[in-house]
Amino acid sequence: MSVAEILAPIVVMISVGYFAVSIGAFSKSFVAECGKFVMYIALPALIILNVSTIELSEAISFNYLLVYGVTGLAAMTIGFIASRALLKNNSKSSAMNSLGCALSNSAFVGIPIVIQVFEDTTAQAFVMCFLIENIILIPLAFMILEITHNQSGKSKKAIYLASLTKLTRNPMIIAVTIGFAINIFDVSLPSVVGGVLEMAAKVSTGLALFVIGGSLVGATIKANISRSLLVCSTKLIICPVIALLLTFIFPLDGELQLAVILFSAMPMLSIYPVIGGQYGDSVFCSSTLLITTLLSGVTLSVILYVNQLSINI
Repeated sequence: MSVAEILAPIVVMISVGYFAVSIGAFSKSFVAECGKFVMYIALPALIILNVSTIELSEAISFNYLLVYGVTGLAAMTIGFIASRALLKNNSKSSAMNSLGCALSNSAFVGIPIVIQVFEDTTAQAFVMCFLIENIILIPLAFMILEITHNQSGKSKKAIYLASLTKLTRNPMIIAVTIGFAINIFDVSLPSVVGGVLEMAAKVSTGLALFVIGGSLVGATIKANISRSLLVCSTKLIICPVIALLLTFIFPLDGELQLAVILFSAMPMLSIYPVIGGQYGDSVFCSSTLLITTLLSGVTLSVILYVNQLSINI
């Protein structure tokens, strides 16, 4: 399958969401509710089905976890230091920049893209990305945001405990836990439960892409362009380069190597503007999400094209 064939359905579905909302066929509030459905029902169903059926002995690769984790931490560090040293941003803006540099949209964009490249490896790769993101990167990013934006005088310990509490309520963390429990204890799901999960899981990919497109309506490139370019270039170029270099130190087989590079090269998580709004930075986050999502079509195409060339040589 060519690069265009892989990316075309994704681009079209995102475009459908964008134009459907922009012409008023659907409201932004409807898209927000669809996003909740994807986050709380469809994606968890997909995760439970995949995690409960994979071979656990083959599902976890220490090298993959190490490569993806170090890539995220390196991007977060680069984003923060470059913001402070080069752009002279304050700690609050630098923290928001670092979050955008490090956290990939592995669920809404990553799965739809990677599953078209190699379906069998997607679940394994996503689960490992998800574990690193939700156990290390997301808690760390939110802790940094809370510390740099701390106006209530809370102690760092209190902030960290609050982050952990929020983490335990994450629907996808719960789904991974349920999936692992079903797998480990070899539980046979009732046919009705399995059927419901399959129905919910089938709509996850298309609806997730629709939500991405709809959520971009109204996002304008008005923010500090230097901040946006720093975050965008780090997320789309530096991250996959770091991941690629690390795979030479911590080797992975062909599919997992490409998977970790692709997941590292995804645009930032779609709730970036929502997070930014909580810290008074929604305009910057919305415009940066728009720029990064649009340019990711180019950078992901380059990665897939280079991979195809290497296979054919």
